[in-house]
Parts: sequence; C-alpha cells; structure tokens
Amino acid sequence: MGDFIRYILTAPHDLTLRKLHDALREIDGAFAIISDTADPAVGDLLFDSAFYGEIAVNAADDPIVQEDMDELRELLTDDDPEAQVIRARLDQMQGMVALNLSEAGHNDYDRIDPIWDWLFTHYDGVLQVDDEGFYDQAGLIA
Repeated sequence: MGDFIRYILTAPHDLTLRKLHDALREIDGAFAIISDTADPAVGDLLFDSAFYGEIAVNAADDPIVQEDMDELRELLTDDDPEAQVIRARLDQMQGMVALNLSEAGHNDYDRIDPIWDWLFTHYDGVLQVDDEGFYDQAGLIA
C-alpha cells in the first residue's frame, strides 16, 4: 500500500460507506466500493475493477482515528501561522474518511479527486494528504 489520504469530517454527519459508494457511482459508474464482510465501514475502492486502495468511513470515537488525529496534530509546528487554524478544525472532528492508496491509486491521483470534491461539497471537513499537507475546498492550507 502507499499513501494515506484522510478527509476529516468537522460537523455532525450521516455519511456511510454505502452512501459514499452510491455518490461515486453517480459521478462515474466505473467506481465501486466493495464492503468488507467483517466490517461494513471498510471496503476496497475500485475503478474499472482496478484496486485503488482500502477506504473506510470511521467514527470519531474509533481508537485508530484518535491515534491518527494525535499523529496529525504532531505534524503541525508552532512556527506555522496556519497551524492554529488546522488545530481548530481537527478539534471539531466528527469522523474520518481514510483512503490507503494502492499503487494504481497512487499512479492515478486525478481519478480519485472526485471523491474529495464530492465530500467538500456535501460535508464540512478538511483533507489531509500524507507528505503534502492540509487542504480545504479552496486549496492548500498548510
């Protein structure tokens, strides 16, 4: 697996993996999310049957999400003027969409952009991309 991308939901929401699957199918019928039978909040993200990564819609109280949030806070340096803005957004966290990209997903970043566009349009949040930074709908924050 490759990069992690996280959409941090910052307001109460009704998002489920099934709802995300349905939205992606409307955007492009080549998208699919195949849910894990053991955990319906986790699934494989496919495009034209190519595996783009593992995707999950996690609850705010999930211990793994809490660990991720602690690690994300550690990335923020005190000398970054935007760090306070990002910390405030992270403190509002109500859940997280996490995508662990496969090689195919990493090599075809543009193909997954509609996921983030749809989330920004329908759910308050902030996007975090490993080794890049934090984004809002307008672009890079820090």
